[in-house]
Amino acid sequence: MTFCERKRPMTEDPQKQHEDTDDDEPTGAEPILSPWMKTVILWSVILLLIAGGAAATYFGAREVLRAKASMDWPTTQGKIIESSVERETRRRKPGESGSLNQRIFRAKILYEYQVDEATLTGTRIAYVKKKRIKVKGDDTSSIDRILAEAHAQGIVDRYPKGKSVSVYYKPDNPKVCLLEPGLGLQAFVAPVIGVFIFIIGGIIAWAAITGARDKQ
Repeated sequence: MTFCERKRPMTEDPQKQHEDTDDDEPTGAEPILSPWMKTVILWSVILLLIAGGAAATYFGAREVLRAKASMDWPTTQGKIIESSVERETRRRKPGESGSLNQRIFRAKILYEYQVDEATLTGTRIAYVKKKRIKVKGDDTSSIDRILAEAHAQGIVDRYPKGKSVSVYYKPDNPKVCLLEPGLGLQAFVAPVIGVFIFIIGGIIAWAAITGARDKQ
């Protein structure tokens, strides 16, 4: 019994045969992102962190200053004309994380007061105090849902309908008002987080610039 072995035909040019053999070898995969694209993505993230941190710091600091200034605002007598806990179920918005449905518990407080014989209304209780809490999902027995509803109900119990209250209003704009002036620990959350995010963005930017210089 004989075995026949098929041999690859030889080309006339040995160099060409060598090139043909090289062409049969698999080539490596091309990189998905070019260095230029990586640089664009990196600096986009850096700018987003710096801009977001600066915005949070600015608006948070503004709320702190307003809360501090409210301690010196004049007062007038007012009356609670509406007080209730609102419950709302809504679909998750595009870009939000968590469950598809979200339940919202809101303390709806409405009061009226008079300044220079003009009757005005307000809803603000205090600066940087939550009247609305979102609960992820529809589980009516969850701890989050119980705590959220209890928080809203606590505000309603503190300001029942018909109660007389002292209303603090801004002297140059009496429509700006609240019931609880002054600063609380919550007032510093936004500016502190904003400063932290801004610093993180600055550190990443410094590291990126330093790395680029070292490569040169």
